[in-house]
Amino acid sequence: MRRFILTLVSIIATSATAPVSAAGTGTGGGDSGVGIVDSTLLVWAGSEADLVITGSPGSSGGQLILCSWHDIGHAVDAPALGGVENLVEGHYYYIECHFSDDESIVAGYPITAIYVVGDTPGIAADTAEVARFAVDHLDFESPLPALSPAGDQIVGVETWLAVTSQLDYPSISADAGPVWATVRPVFRSVTWNMGNGDRVTCTREGGATTVWDRNSSANQHSNCTYVYRANGDGEFAVSATITWDILQRNDQNPNEHPWGSLTLSTALTVPVRELQAVID
Repeated sequence: MRRFILTLVSIIATSATAPVSAAGTGTGGGDSGVGIVDSTLLVWAGSEADLVITGSPGSSGGQLILCSWHDIGHAVDAPALGGVENLVEGHYYYIECHFSDDESIVAGYPITAIYVVGDTPGIAADTAEVARFAVDHLDFESPLPALSPAGDQIVGVETWLAVTSQLDYPSISADAGPVWATVRPVFRSVTWNMGNGDRVTCTREGGATTVWDRNSSANQHSNCTYVYRANGDGEFAVSATITWDILQRNDQNPNEHPWGSLTLSTALTVPVRELQAVID
Protein backbone atom coordinates (compact mmCIF):
# COMPACT_ATOMS: atom_id res chain seq x y z
CA MET A 1 0.00 0.00 0.00
CA ARG A 2 1.34 3.45 -0.88
CA ARG A 3 0.55 6.55 1.13
CA PHE A 4 1.36 10.01 -0.14
CA ILE A 5 2.35 12.60 2.43
CA LEU A 6 2.91 16.18 1.41
CA THR A 7 5.15 17.88 3.93
CA LEU A 8 6.89 21.20 3.66
CA VAL A 9 9.91 21.10 5.92
CA SER A 10 13.39 22.50 6.35
CA ILE A 11 12.62 25.90 4.95
CA ILE A 12 15.74 27.85 5.80
CA ALA A 13 15.37 31.44 4.67
CA THR A 14 17.85 34.26 4.72
CA SER A 15 16.32 37.22 6.46
CA ALA A 16 16.14 40.79 5.29
CA THR A 17 16.40 41.79 8.93
CA ALA A 18 18.65 39.04 10.18
CA PRO A 19 21.42 39.98 12.65
CA VAL A 20 23.25 42.81 10.97
CA SER A 21 26.84 43.92 11.29
CA ALA A 22 27.92 47.50 11.72
CA ALA A 23 28.48 47.63 7.97
CA GLY A 24 24.80 46.87 7.40
CA THR A 25 25.26 43.50 5.68
CA GLY A 26 22.76 40.82 6.67
CA THR A 27 23.43 37.09 6.81
CA GLY A 28 21.79 36.78 3.38
CA GLY A 29 24.94 38.16 1.75
CA GLY A 30 23.68 41.68 1.14
CA ASP A 31 20.00 40.83 0.62
CA SER A 32 18.85 43.20 3.29
CA GLY A 33 17.59 46.63 2.48
CA VAL A 34 19.32 47.64 5.69
CA GLY A 35 21.40 50.56 6.85
CA ILE A 36 22.66 51.95 10.12
CA VAL A 37 21.62 55.59 10.57
CA ASP A 38 22.53 57.36 13.83
CA SER A 39 23.11 53.94 15.43
CA THR A 40 19.59 52.88 14.46
CA LEU A 41 18.70 49.99 12.17
CA LEU A 42 16.75 51.16 9.10
CA VAL A 43 14.97 48.57 6.90
CA TRP A 44 13.63 49.16 3.37
CA ALA A 45 10.20 47.61 2.71
CA GLY A 46 7.05 47.71 0.63
CA SER A 47 3.43 47.31 1.69
CA GLU A 48 1.77 43.93 2.20
CA ALA A 49 -1.20 45.41 0.35
CA ASP A 50 0.99 45.54 -2.78
CA LEU A 51 2.34 41.97 -2.38
CA VAL A 52 1.63 39.98 -5.58
CA ILE A 53 3.04 37.27 -7.82
CA THR A 54 4.30 38.97 -10.95
CA GLY A 55 5.99 38.32 -14.25
CA SER A 56 7.78 41.66 -14.10
CA PRO A 57 9.35 41.99 -10.65
CA GLY A 58 9.94 45.51 -9.44
CA SER A 59 7.69 47.17 -12.00
CA SER A 60 4.34 47.22 -10.20
CA GLY A 61 4.84 50.59 -8.54
CA GLY A 62 3.99 51.24 -4.92
CA GLN A 63 5.71 53.31 -2.26
CA LEU A 64 8.97 52.58 -0.51
CA ILE A 65 8.63 52.24 3.25
CA LEU A 66 11.46 52.89 5.70
CA CYS A 67 11.23 51.17 9.10
CA SER A 68 13.51 52.01 12.00
CA TRP A 69 14.04 49.53 14.85
CA HIS A 70 14.71 50.77 18.37
CA ASP A 71 15.79 49.07 21.58
CA ILE A 72 13.07 49.52 24.20
CA GLY A 73 15.20 48.60 27.17
CA HIS A 74 13.18 46.95 29.93
CA ALA A 75 9.94 48.97 29.67
CA VAL A 76 7.58 47.68 26.99
CA ASP A 77 4.71 50.06 27.75
CA ALA A 78 6.85 53.18 28.01
CA PRO A 79 10.03 52.34 26.14
CA ALA A 80 13.27 54.20 26.63
CA LEU A 81 14.38 54.08 23.03
CA GLY A 82 17.95 53.21 22.19
CA GLY A 83 19.97 52.53 19.09
CA VAL A 84 19.94 49.10 17.44
CA GLU A 85 22.57 47.70 15.12
CA ASN A 86 21.83 43.99 15.62
CA LEU A 87 18.42 42.34 15.93
CA VAL A 88 18.02 39.41 18.32
CA GLU A 89 15.21 36.96 17.70
CA GLY A 90 12.66 36.87 20.53
CA HIS A 91 13.50 40.36 21.80
CA TYR A 92 11.02 43.24 21.87
CA TYR A 93 11.61 46.28 19.68
CA TYR A 94 9.89 49.58 19.01
CA ILE A 95 9.32 49.97 15.25
CA GLU A 96 8.54 53.18 13.39
CA CYS A 97 7.68 53.14 9.66
CA HIS A 98 7.14 56.02 7.24
CA PHE A 99 6.81 56.44 3.49
CA SER A 100 10.08 57.59 1.96
CA ASP A 101 8.59 60.07 -0.50
CA ASP A 102 6.66 62.30 1.91
CA GLU A 103 7.80 60.96 5.31
CA SER A 104 4.20 60.37 6.37
CA ILE A 105 3.66 57.69 9.02
CA VAL A 106 2.48 54.30 7.74
CA ALA A 107 -0.89 53.29 9.23
CA GLY A 108 -0.51 51.00 12.22
CA TYR A 109 2.89 52.31 13.29
CA PRO A 110 4.69 52.80 15.57
CA ILE A 111 4.34 49.39 17.22
CA THR A 112 6.13 47.30 19.81
CA ALA A 113 6.71 43.71 18.70
CA ILE A 114 8.92 40.67 19.10
CA TYR A 115 11.48 40.19 16.36
CA VAL A 116 11.08 36.99 14.30
CA VAL A 117 13.69 36.28 11.63
CA GLY A 118 12.31 37.12 8.20
CA ASP A 119 9.27 39.04 9.43
CA THR A 120 8.73 42.78 9.71
CA PRO A 121 5.74 43.25 12.05
CA GLY A 122 2.75 45.16 10.72
CA ILE A 123 1.95 45.83 7.08
CA ALA A 124 5.52 46.47 5.95
CA ALA A 125 6.93 43.68 3.75
CA ASP A 126 10.71 43.51 3.48
CA THR A 127 12.75 41.58 0.93
CA ALA A 128 12.78 38.39 3.02
CA GLU A 129 8.98 38.39 3.31
CA VAL A 130 8.57 38.92 -0.42
CA ALA A 131 10.96 36.04 -1.15
CA ARG A 132 9.09 33.75 1.25
CA PHE A 133 5.79 34.75 -0.41
CA ALA A 134 7.24 33.69 -3.77
CA VAL A 135 8.51 30.38 -2.35
CA ASP A 136 5.08 29.69 -0.84
CA HIS A 137 3.62 29.90 -4.35
CA LEU A 138 5.91 27.26 -5.85
CA ASP A 139 3.63 24.39 -6.86
CA PHE A 140 5.54 21.17 -6.30
CA GLU A 141 4.39 17.69 -7.23
CA SER A 142 4.56 14.98 -4.56
CA PRO A 143 7.48 12.55 -4.95
CA LEU A 144 6.29 9.52 -6.92
CA PRO A 145 8.43 6.50 -5.97
CA ALA A 146 9.17 3.70 -8.44
CA LEU A 147 10.80 0.55 -7.05
CA SER A 148 12.21 -2.21 -9.23
CA PRO A 149 11.18 -4.93 -8.91
CA ALA A 150 7.68 -3.59 -8.36
CA GLY A 151 5.77 -5.08 -5.45
CA ASP A 152 7.53 -7.41 -3.01
CA GLN A 153 11.26 -6.92 -2.46
CA ILE A 154 13.50 -9.93 -1.90
CA VAL A 155 16.13 -10.21 0.84
CA GLY A 156 19.58 -10.20 -0.78
CA VAL A 157 18.30 -8.93 -4.13
CA GLU A 158 19.12 -5.41 -5.29
CA THR A 159 16.20 -2.98 -5.28
CA TRP A 160 16.33 -0.05 -7.68
CA LEU A 161 15.07 3.21 -6.16
CA ALA A 162 13.75 6.01 -8.36
CA VAL A 163 11.24 8.85 -8.46
CA THR A 164 9.24 9.63 -11.58
CA SER A 165 7.58 12.87 -10.44
CA GLN A 166 8.51 16.30 -11.77
CA LEU A 167 11.81 17.60 -10.43
CA ASP A 168 12.46 20.77 -12.43
CA TYR A 169 10.35 23.89 -12.03
CA PRO A 170 10.47 27.42 -13.42
CA SER A 171 11.29 30.45 -11.33
CA ILE A 172 8.55 32.57 -9.77
CA SER A 173 8.62 36.26 -8.82
CA ALA A 174 6.83 38.43 -6.32
CA ASP A 175 6.98 42.05 -5.36
CA ALA A 176 5.58 44.52 -2.88
CA GLY A 177 5.95 47.83 -4.63
CA PRO A 178 9.66 48.51 -5.11
CA VAL A 179 10.69 45.45 -3.08
CA TRP A 180 10.89 42.24 -5.14
CA ALA A 181 12.30 38.73 -5.25
CA THR A 182 12.60 35.97 -7.85
CA VAL A 183 13.13 32.42 -6.59
CA ARG A 184 14.16 29.32 -8.54
CA PRO A 185 14.13 25.73 -7.26
CA VAL A 186 17.03 23.46 -8.22
CA PHE A 187 16.72 19.73 -7.59
CA ARG A 188 19.45 18.50 -5.26
CA SER A 189 18.74 14.88 -4.28
CA VAL A 190 16.30 12.21 -3.14
CA THR A 191 16.85 10.63 0.27
CA TRP A 192 15.29 7.23 0.87
CA ASN A 193 14.57 6.13 4.42
CA MET A 194 14.43 2.35 4.05
CA GLY A 195 12.43 1.79 7.24
CA ASN A 196 15.20 0.00 9.14
CA GLY A 197 17.45 2.93 9.96
CA ASP A 198 19.32 2.86 6.64
CA ARG A 199 19.24 5.80 4.26
CA VAL A 200 20.20 6.12 0.60
CA THR A 201 20.75 9.55 -0.96
CA CYS A 202 20.59 9.75 -4.76
CA THR A 203 21.44 12.57 -7.15
CA ARG A 204 20.22 12.85 -10.71
CA GLU A 205 23.62 11.76 -11.99
CA GLY A 206 23.62 8.82 -9.57
CA GLY A 207 20.32 7.40 -10.77
CA ALA A 208 17.66 9.22 -8.75
CA THR A 209 15.30 9.02 -11.72
CA THR A 210 16.57 5.81 -13.34
CA VAL A 211 13.87 3.13 -13.52
CA TRP A 212 14.69 -0.45 -14.48
CA ASP A 213 13.32 -1.13 -17.94
CA ARG A 214 12.16 -4.73 -18.07
CA ASN A 215 11.96 -4.54 -21.89
CA SER A 216 15.53 -3.33 -22.28
CA SER A 217 18.83 -5.21 -22.09
CA ALA A 218 20.21 -6.65 -18.89
CA ASN A 219 23.13 -4.24 -19.13
CA GLN A 220 21.48 -1.47 -17.13
CA HIS A 221 23.04 0.46 -14.27
CA SER A 222 22.02 2.69 -11.36
CA ASN A 223 23.84 3.83 -8.23
CA CYS A 224 20.49 4.43 -6.54
CA THR A 225 19.90 0.94 -5.16
CA TYR A 226 19.51 -0.88 -1.86
CA VAL A 227 19.69 -4.49 -0.65
CA TYR A 228 17.62 -5.65 2.31
CA ARG A 229 19.55 -8.14 4.47
CA ALA A 230 16.56 -9.23 6.55
CA ASN A 231 12.81 -9.01 6.19
CA GLY A 232 12.06 -7.91 9.75
CA ASP A 233 8.30 -8.14 10.24
CA GLY A 234 7.77 -8.50 6.52
CA GLU A 235 7.00 -4.82 5.82
CA PHE A 236 9.00 -1.61 6.03
CA ALA A 237 7.72 1.97 6.27
CA VAL A 238 9.76 3.62 3.53
CA SER A 239 9.85 7.28 2.56
CA ALA A 240 11.30 9.21 -0.36
CA THR A 241 12.23 12.82 0.37
CA ILE A 242 13.16 15.23 -2.39
CA THR A 243 15.29 18.26 -1.57
CA TRP A 244 15.43 21.38 -3.70
CA ASP A 245 17.88 24.22 -3.21
CA ILE A 246 16.08 27.54 -3.62
CA LEU A 247 18.04 30.30 -5.33
CA GLN A 248 16.93 33.92 -5.28
CA ARG A 249 17.48 37.29 -6.90
CA ASN A 250 16.00 40.39 -5.31
CA ASP A 251 16.01 44.15 -5.17
CA GLN A 252 19.00 44.11 -2.82
CA ASN A 253 21.08 41.57 -4.75
CA PRO A 254 20.18 40.97 -8.42
CA ASN A 255 22.72 38.15 -8.73
CA GLU A 256 21.36 34.66 -8.08
CA HIS A 257 22.33 33.37 -4.62
CA PRO A 258 21.00 30.90 -2.00
CA TRP A 259 17.69 31.46 -0.23
CA GLY A 260 17.49 28.10 1.55
CA SER A 261 16.13 24.62 0.91
CA LEU A 262 12.78 22.89 0.69
CA THR A 263 11.81 19.22 1.01
CA LEU A 264 8.75 17.13 0.17
CA SER A 265 8.20 13.52 1.26
CA THR A 266 6.10 10.55 0.21
CA ALA A 267 5.66 7.50 2.46
CA LEU A 268 4.93 3.97 1.29
CA THR A 269 4.82 0.47 2.77
CA VAL A 270 7.28 -1.96 1.17
CA PRO A 271 6.81 -5.75 1.65
CA VAL A 272 10.11 -7.62 1.96
CA ARG A 273 10.22 -11.43 1.65
CA GLU A 274 12.80 -14.16 2.16
CA LEU A 275 13.41 -16.09 -1.06
CA GLN A 276 12.36 -19.44 0.44
CA ALA A 277 9.07 -17.89 1.56
CA VAL A 278 8.39 -16.88 -2.04
CA ILE A 279 9.13 -20.43 -3.25
CA ASP A 280 6.80 -21.92 -0.64
